[in-house]
Amino acid sequence: MNRQTTTFSQSAVILLAVFCCVLWGSITPVIKVSYQYFHLTDRDTASLTVFAGIRYILCGAVGIAFGAVKNRRFLRPKGTSWGMVLKLALVQTFIQQLSFYISLTHVSGVNASILGSLNNFFSILVACLVFRQEKLTMRKLVGCALGFAGVIFINISQGSVAAGVSLAGEGALLVACISCGASYAMIKEYTPREDVLVLMAYQFLLGGVMLAAAGFAFGGAVHTAGPAGYALFAYMVVMPITAFTLWGVLLQSSRVSQLSAFGFVSPITGVIFSAVFLRESGKVSLLQCAASLVLVSLGIYIVNSGEKGAPGGPGP
Repeated sequence: MNRQTTTFSQSAVILLAVFCCVLWGSITPVIKVSYQYFHLTDRDTASLTVFAGIRYILCGAVGIAFGAVKNRRFLRPKGTSWGMVLKLALVQTFIQQLSFYISLTHVSGVNASILGSLNNFFSILVACLVFRQEKLTMRKLVGCALGFAGVIFINISQGSVAAGVSLAGEGALLVACISCGASYAMIKEYTPREDVLVLMAYQFLLGGVMLAAAGFAFGGAVHTAGPAGYALFAYMVVMPITAFTLWGVLLQSSRVSQLSAFGFVSPITGVIFSAVFLRESGKVSLLQCAASLVLVSLGIYIVNSGEKGAPGGPGP
């Protein structure tokens, strides 16, 4: 594929980066609302997995179709890229989304939005300690510490952190964040060798097949919904391929650190949308929520404010 670097003005970069982060921040409340329309519950893990699998199969198909129309030919990974596609499909789509979808039946949208911001910090730690893509500086350690402090604070319940934590809720979401953080470092490693749209579309498709197969194997079923439910599902299909492709285009002409500093928009967007559309404003005090958002956002800013960027962008 012929690679062309697209350049944007500074104002355009800011607007597009914020747009991507708003999309990522909106997905938690959208998924939780869609559970109601498709009659999915925490007791039907297999059907939740099928639901996630079908979403990502269609997401990958949309990406492949868009690439084919844009380039006027069918796009597929190079022979040497299939290993990268498989690894990303396993880490970013299968493990991350399986954990994420299960967690959302046990965690409020507000808490999930703030907890989900941990992927920004895990991406730094994985890039520094595993992939050795950059040095782990004191600035990054301080930023990570602030982020974890914000997450702990939002989970304090009646004076006890443990009282507000469950293995299927916060535990599963933690696994999703670790997987997401690792995938960002992997994307940073892989995109110089393969087009970002091809890489993301095919890993979404393959990961979706893994999820759907696992769900059907354990007795999952396809649940139907009305027009509103399908409209939400269509948004969930288009959102990931749109956000990740835009983010990849921006990375062609911008430093990763320049873009990642906008990551604070995602948890803030998620909290606002959850409070409005899920009516969860009463599940956590305004002061507690505001303090957690300040700590998480400050941590993200500190981590990404150095000259060298962290790998990747915000959430799923």
